[in-house]
Amino acid sequence: FTGIAPLVHAELFAQMVSIQLPDCCPEDLQEDLLDHHQIEIPVFDWNGRTILRVSIQGDNSQEHIDHLFEAIKNYLNS
Repeated sequence: FTGIAPLVHAELFAQMVSIQLPDCCPEDLQEDLLDHHQIEIPVFDWNGRTILRVSIQGDNSQEHIDHLFEAIKNYLNS
């Protein structure tokens, strides 16, 4: 959804995947997701890349994932 090539192929890791994001402040994004969307998720810098680690659990729904991606898009477009 970011247009950046995946770090790994998601079909190999259906439950957990790392997604590279466009350059942004990982701490600010992580704080925004928690404060405004009640989403607690790791966002960090790794080798000069902003990485978001998504871990899907049994109680997560497609609606949760859609909400996460929409919140990230809104943050990156602000």
